[in-house]
Amino acid sequence: MTSPSHPPSSRNRVWIGAAAVAVAAALWASPASPLALSRADVALGQGQPGQAVALYDAAAAWTPLDSVRQTALDRAATVLEAELNDPSGARHRLTQMLAEDLPRAERAQLGARVALTYQQEGRHAKAASEWRDALEIAPEALDAASWRAKTAGALADAGRSRRALQQWVLLVREHPTWRAQANLNRAQLLLASGDVPEALPLFEDVVLVGDDAEQAAGRLGASVCLERLGNLDEALARLDLAELPDDVHRTRTDVLRQRALWAP
Repeated sequence: MTSPSHPPSSRNRVWIGAAAVAVAAALWASPASPLALSRADVALGQGQPGQAVALYDAAAAWTPLDSVRQTALDRAATVLEAELNDPSGARHRLTQMLAEDLPRAERAQLGARVALTYQQEGRHAKAASEWRDALEIAPEALDAASWRAKTAGALADAGRSRRALQQWVLLVREHPTWRAQANLNRAQLLLASGDVPEALPLFEDVVLVGDDAEQAAGRLGASVCLERLGNLDEALARLDLAELPDDVHRTRTDVLRQRALWAP
């Protein structure tokens, strides 16, 4: 005959409760715990981004789960980029993520984030190289056009104008909807280098296909080109259509009219 069961005594209930609290505290404190990410999130929410990064790093180092490691590194990199202005630290975490066997699309996105950290440091040529690598990995990515534009912009910032021009040409070829933006940038680079005859038709093309802001920039650029080519009357006409702020329009108009008075 079995003996009847008895409910735990009050002392046992205290011990059980204490054990549960201890287990919960250990789970909360352990970097290998599934709760480690939540602990870091709480630190971030409390305005402690440095502490949050340290906790994310600890979770990444101790977790046995690849998915948790990637999430921890990703969040640490994001905090370093957005909160701590530490692109080098962010890049270190992103590089760790890239060491894993990842799908092409994810690898390309991470590569693009690495490119941005170089750009933030003023290492424009290196940024352009990383964006090109992302394009080679996933040319069909939704961000491919943006990566091509950023490649061109970074090359221009690095003083490599001819290579930047090539990238803008590729952007128009691969993504025709970017034609106005690409041609505006091409025209501005050519104008800056003194190649006015090549810049003028590109500015005029922007006037044909761009949005309102791009058309205004195109008309202003065309006006500058015409001025440099000595066609001052046409330069004034383009300037009147550029929809510039009144003070800018007045200053540019006065300059052109003075030049017209002294022109032979």
